[in-house]
Amino acid sequence: MASLRLSLVLILLLNSELVQAKGLFLSAESVEATEHGQLLSVSRPAMGTIFTIMTWAKEAQRERSISTINKAFEDLEKYESKISSWRESSDTHRLNTNGYKERIKVGSDLEYLVHKSQFWYQRTNGAFDPGSGHLYKFWSRQNGKLQLPKQEVIDRIRTGGGLAQIDVNQRGILFLQPMVRLDFGGIGKGAAADRIADLLRSSGVSNFVIDAGGDLSVFGRKGNTPWRVGVKDPRRAGTVAVFHGSGSYSLATSGDYERYVEIQGRRFSHIVDPRSGWPVQEIVSATVLADRSVDADALATAVSVLGINEGIKLINERDNTEVLIIDKDGREYLSKGWKRSGYLLQVVGGTP
Repeated sequence: MASLRLSLVLILLLNSELVQAKGLFLSAESVEATEHGQLLSVSRPAMGTIFTIMTWAKEAQRERSISTINKAFEDLEKYESKISSWRESSDTHRLNTNGYKERIKVGSDLEYLVHKSQFWYQRTNGAFDPGSGHLYKFWSRQNGKLQLPKQEVIDRIRTGGGLAQIDVNQRGILFLQPMVRLDFGGIGKGAAADRIADLLRSSGVSNFVIDAGGDLSVFGRKGNTPWRVGVKDPRRAGTVAVFHGSGSYSLATSGDYERYVEIQGRRFSHIVDPRSGWPVQEIVSATVLADRSVDADALATAVSVLGINEGIKLINERDNTEVLIIDKDGREYLSKGWKRSGYLLQVVGGTP
C-alpha cells in the first residue's frame, strides 16, 4: 500500500528469453522487427516507478503506434499531477493537507480512486485501506531501528485513520479524523494502466502490454503467439510461474521482493495490515489475474493482508479473477479457476 510499488515483480518473456521490467527502461524507444511485425517498446519514469508500453504491429502501423504511445505518456503525466500525494497542486495533496479542516471538491480522477478504494475496503472488511497512509508512512520510517515500535503508538495511528473516517458526498470529501491520509500506492498504478489501455484501444492499437511498475495490462497477441509473462521468485533468482493468453487481462503482484524494513535484524514486509497495524507475515507474494488492472492491483494487496485462506476465498467468490500465492516457506497456492481460465501456463515444478 506504500506509495512506491516494485517494478521487478512481473517480467515479460519475449522470444523465450526473460526480460526484466526494470531493464526495459530506455531513453527513447526500442524496436524488435521480424517478418511478422515489430515490437515497439517505450519506457518513461512516472508515479515513482518505470512505465513501459510495448506494442506489436505491422510496419505500416508503426507511426500510429508511436504517436499513440506518446499521447498515452502525456496523459499519464497529467493524471499523475492530479492524484500524486507529493505534488502540492494535486487533489490528493490538498485533501491530505486540509481535508480535516474543510470539505474539498475534487476532480473526477481522484473521485474515481476514492470510490474504487471504498468498494474494495468494504469487500475486504478493511484489509485494503488507502486511507491509512500515516500508518504506512510510519512503518516505512522504521528501517534500521533498534527496537520494535510500541503497540500504543501503532494503535494511536491506526485508529485515527482509514477510509472509515472519510465522508464523501456531492459537495466533496471531508476527513473526520486528523490522522487520515490518502495513499493510493496499492491502486493508483493499476488505474493508470487501465487508463493507458483504454486510450490505446480507442486509438486502434490492438496488440500491447503496459507494465506499470510491475502491474501489467495485456491485450491481443505478439505476432502469431500470445504474450507470455513470468512471475519472479520472491526469494531466489528465477521464475515461479508463467502466464500466457490472447485477449485482454491484467496481472498485479504484491510482495516484499525488494521493499521491506529491518528492525533488530528481523525482516518485515512493507505491506501493512491496516486492521492490526503490523506488517503482514504469512504471504511473501500474491499475483492476481483480473479483467482490469485497478482491481488486480487492489486485490493483490488485499490478499497479502488477508492471508492464504481468506485471500483465496475472496478470489474464488469473484468471476474472472484468480490468484497465485507464495508463502514465507516458498509453498504455492492457487485459486480454483486457473485451469479453467487458460492463462496459467506453468508453475515451476510442474503444470497445475
